[in-house]
Amino acid sequence: MASTTGIFNAVCVKECPKNGEKADCQTNSHKTECPTSYFDSVAKFGYCLPEKDDVQAIFNQVYEQMNEKNNFAKYITDIQNCWQAIAGMAFGTFVISVIYIYLLKWITKPLLYTSMVLILIFFILLGGWSWMERSKYDPVREEKNFNYATWGAYLAWALAVIYLCFMCCCWKNIALGASIMEAASEFVSQNLRIVFLPIISYLAVVVFFIYWVYTAVFLYSIGEPEYQANSPIANIKWDDQNWAMMWYFLFGLFWCVAFLICL
Repeated sequence: MASTTGIFNAVCVKECPKNGEKADCQTNSHKTECPTSYFDSVAKFGYCLPEKDDVQAIFNQVYEQMNEKNNFAKYITDIQNCWQAIAGMAFGTFVISVIYIYLLKWITKPLLYTSMVLILIFFILLGGWSWMERSKYDPVREEKNFNYATWGAYLAWALAVIYLCFMCCCWKNIALGASIMEAASEFVSQNLRIVFLPIISYLAVVVFFIYWVYTAVFLYSIGEPEYQANSPIANIKWDDQNWAMMWYFLFGLFWCVAFLICL
């Protein structure tokens, strides 16, 4: 029951009330206080809905309350106002990705080696900065900060040495990885249709997921419904067979999604 709008379940009342009237609740409706209608209501689709002439006014009232009390309507409005920018950004991202893949066969090694050297320089500079900060603290009066700066410098330089050792020991593997990335970039740039593969897989997964959710709702409803106050989702009491069925169905979702991606 939505008390702010007066729309409530017609099953819970003996008769849909008129404007300003307090509804007469059923004895087994679990309600401590019967709702009051803010409009002339009639029973439609299991709810006490406003009369035909009052629908527009009630809709405006609900819309105003949604804007005032939550951000859902604001999110929808924001999407309506800036969908062109979102679409443009999605298209721009795709174009930039294609250009990046095409250029990767020339810039892979420069990017890789430059980034590795910059990381090493970062550790060295971090240690130097901590060592210079160390000189700002008195070893006696500010012993804690002095020690923190000293340990920070030693730690940064130690990481720089370890990182340099890893670079030297794994240099052949790093060079091999860069060559593989160059070959992969050349392959993708000459077969750009492969870029559409994840898009097609995503669309296929979305179609299957919609079917899965639709079917899961029916499986979820198998059981004895239980009353639960202030819950937007019906609480269904399951037995062991229902639990096993839902776990099996969930496994089927993961398996089918993986199958579609691999296919």
